[in-house]
Amino acid sequence: MSFIENALNAAQDHPDILPATFKTEELKGDVALFGVMTDIGTIAASVASEIDDTRLAVGSEAMEKSTQIYNYVKAAAKTTPGLKPVADQLGQRFKKAGRHRKPADPAE
Repeated sequence: MSFIENALNAAQDHPDILPATFKTEELKGDVALFGVMTDIGTIAASVASEIDDTRLAVGSEAMEKSTQIYNYVKAAAKTTPGLKPVADQLGQRFKKAGRHRKPADPAE
């Protein structure tokens, strides 16, 4: 049992030791609301975690499919007029991420 619940029990069991202005019923309501809000918070955190997991999975799938499209566009741009600007635009995603220099290939 928590400190708050123990204090509420003490207040209910020994109301004569409290000042007349102390409102035990307000504390009882606060304790009940705190319990409900804790339960709701636990459920909300679980739902938020599931939403985030789904968002990450869908984002990963979308990135994979978009990369496939980029590869198709890049290949087709070699023989299809007008696709080079599209390939260049899509390729910007990889130029920003690929600023690391590749080590020299000893076979070259």
